Amino acid sequence: MPRWSEWQPIRHQVAIGGTVTDATGARVPHATVVVDAPFAPKSKRKAAVRQAAGTAEEAREPIDRTESRADGSFFFLDLPDGTYTVKASHARFGAAEQKAVVTRDKNDRIAMAGAVLKLVKE
Repeated sequence: MPRWSEWQPIRHQVAIGGTVTDATGARVPHATVVVDAPFAPKSKRKAAVRQAAGTAEEAREPIDRTESRADGSFFFLDLPDGTYTVKASHARFGAAEQKAVVTRDKNDRIAMAGAVLKLVKE
């Protein structure tokens, strides 16, 4: 019997996912998390992702900014291949940044890049 993924196309794939923590390692909710790829203009990156989104409603969703969830986790979907800078900030806990590399395998499946952003007050 074929596996579910063999007959059901995957609509969205997590490109970058991770957690935001404070200096003690506790997870931080409601931090602003942003991805930036210095090699490509944002308009081209957004256009590529919105084209892949499929619907007008999904196309309106911001692709380069999110907020960490109650458990400190975050993710970005369907980003084009490349090297991204992931930045997190929170007024109480500080800021952090980390590089993440998004790649695809021979079947065009994204190999999720992980990021743990430890916020530090400056």
